[in-house]
Amino acid sequence: MDSQTYLEINNLNKFYDKHHALDDVSLNISVGEIVGLLGPNGAGKSTTMKIVTGNLSSSSGDVLINDINIVQQPTKTKTQLGYLPEVPPLYKELTVYEFLILASKLKKVPKKNIITSVESTIEMCGLMQVKNKLISNLSKGFQQRVGIAQAIVHNPKLVVLDEPTVGLDPNQVVQIRELIKKISKNKAILFSSHILSEVEAICNRVYILNFGKIIYTANIKKLTDNLLNSFQFEFTNKFDESTLVKKFPKSKINIINEFSFSFENIDQSVINQVLMLGIESNWGLAKMIPLKESLEKIFTSLTKNK
Repeated sequence: MDSQTYLEINNLNKFYDKHHALDDVSLNISVGEIVGLLGPNGAGKSTTMKIVTGNLSSSSGDVLINDINIVQQPTKTKTQLGYLPEVPPLYKELTVYEFLILASKLKKVPKKNIITSVESTIEMCGLMQVKNKLISNLSKGFQQRVGIAQAIVHNPKLVVLDEPTVGLDPNQVVQIRELIKKISKNKAILFSSHILSEVEAICNRVYILNFGKIIYTANIKKLTDNLLNSFQFEFTNKFDESTLVKKFPKSKINIINEFSFSFENIDQSVINQVLMLGIESNWGLAKMIPLKESLEKIFTSLTKNK
């Protein structure tokens, strides 16, 4: 797969008078990636999204979409960018087909390509059965599909999605999630949501903003894989900490209390050794609990009371 970077943000700063809303923010997204942008209220997430989509100027720094600087060539970058705001920009008195024809014209799709672009987008977004219906008569889930369709009808390299699953029922969330994954195969996607479990389910990587700074970034799969190999052991009798540390000097052990401890990132052989040590030392194993620290826990620990 092409690893070309479709969004590159370098040392982005934004001041509102003396308020430093964005402080040297840098991130990148390559083709095929869905990258989550998270942050509590006032963290700078909305400011970043507005700058990337050309709706707000930065104080300093660069934003490049498919190697095109958005300040130096704003018109050209618009052809490379698709955007779905939190409230989709729909003309509900039009049919789906009519609306996407209009969107194609507004996004400067060449006249000879409009019909082909609209029809392929309708198929991609699963709108064939409703293409001749008024948007006002569609369910929330189908209206969101139309919103995504208008964001990709001109075949942009970068798609920015702001809260794309908000207000949807569980079945609709799953359908929109699968649609976004399908779209990402030949595009880069910047995904903003306050639903942390949704970011965890759909994104490849995540950036967390707080007070205008990126304070955390992670590969979601690595995060999940690492945490799946963490376990808490609980015993009916007190265990001996010195015996435990001596047996596993290179392991990361967290002592919870005199009856319980946890290991991070251990394999099956270490688990077996812990169980055997517990038997030999007569600690009396009560429970072995797999630990999975969610993105929500990480987000909360990084942003609370700061």
